[in-house]
Amino acid sequence: MTYKEYIRKSDNARRKRGIILLSELLDLYDEYYKSIKKEPIDPIIVYNEIYDCLNYSEEAKNLSFNKHKF
Repeated sequence: MTYKEYIRKSDNARRKRGIILLSELLDLYDEYYKSIKKEPIDPIIVYNEIYDCLNYSEEAKNLSFNKHKF
């Protein structure tokens, strides 16, 4: 198995379990911003967006859980 195959398989395994590494998220956001804006993005902005997104996801999950609870 090549290194690329190993990385692909481990990435797929992590995604199935909902585990995403911060470095992977930073890479994804960096690719996104470079493709849209054609310029590098400051890592602190990316971190803040990831943090906001994760907080929003957690709040939405809690609200959904509370709705089904009653």
